[in-house]
Amino acid sequence: MISFLTKERDYSELWKIIEESQSCTREQFKAAVKAAKQLGQVLSQVLLENCDQASEESILAALSQFYNIPTVELKHKVISPYVLNLLPKEVAAEHQVIVFKKVKDFIQVAVTDPEDKQ
Repeated sequence: MISFLTKERDYSELWKIIEESQSCTREQFKAAVKAAKQLGQVLSQVLLENCDQASEESILAALSQFYNIPTVELKHKVISPYVLNLLPKEVAAEHQVIVFKKVKDFIQVAVTDPEDKQ
């Protein structure tokens, strides 16, 4: 069994998902995990940079399955200024999140780093 441990997370399951999709070689994956940890970068971004044959869709699908959260395409969504401003710009920029939908007392938030717990 291959174990990709970082300080907070074991990425073995993510590796299995990515291996099945043939999005990345084992060496590329290991290098991406190491670089993300050392440089403090978001793993999804590093995977996209390190995995030559990977499409953005295949990496996002693997991450979505691993974190058990859906992906959302915001390119063509119209977001109301009221909803967009529910989160202060500074907080949104610092944590790379965006509120894109509000229904009653619930909001939907898109994130670039599902491991950012703040």
